[in-house]
Amino acid sequence: MIAMYGIAFPIILPDMSDDFHRRYLNMSLFLVSMHVVGSGIALLISPLQFVIYRRNRILHCYLRRVYFLAVIAGSIGAITWPGMHLADLSVPWD
Repeated sequence: MIAMYGIAFPIILPDMSDDFHRRYLNMSLFLVSMHVVGSGIALLISPLQFVIYRRNRILHCYLRRVYFLAVIAGSIGAITWPGMHLADLSVPWD
């Protein structure tokens, strides 16, 4: 469920009017999309890696590469967000 929200987040972001989501509109939409979509894809692929490991090793190898690229994209998008600090993570959501 979280991964699906993450993938749909850049699509539904402009329609959200609350302050928490509006803050992300001020940031680079490309970086936010890169982080959210990359992490969402990684969250969707990771359980499949365990399920198909013994059954289909070729598919497992390709999914491993896609997972690696998704994690790298999500990490780069998260690290390079302007104005984000670790203190922002401690602010409770409304």
